[in-house]
Amino acid sequence: MNEGDELSLSGLMIIMTYPGAPNYESIADGDTPETVFVLKPNQPINCASNAPTLESFKLIQLVLSNQNDYKRYRKSIGEQVTVAGHLSYSIIGHHHNPLMLEVTSITGSHQ
Repeated sequence: MNEGDELSLSGLMIIMTYPGAPNYESIADGDTPETVFVLKPNQPINCASNAPTLESFKLIQLVLSNQNDYKRYRKSIGEQVTVAGHLSYSIIGHHHNPLMLEVTSITGSHQ
């Protein structure tokens, strides 16, 4: 797979909190908490071409287009879902996982 490829992945949708600004290192040391939606795919991705790290990707940060989508899909946290979107790679501090999925749809038990 390459950055920009459209794909569909199934897995467990979870919510995770990471350290944000100013240092993106430690919430305990004063960084702002950033909570994001994450997909734990049923099968890790092992073939992301030119990805920022050479590892098995067991968590993929989900990027939704607006706040209404975050509200809409919150009920799917803890559920098995299928997520469709475009693959992208982490490039800024707010990207907390090497692989990102720019979401076009999420389907599952609450959709």
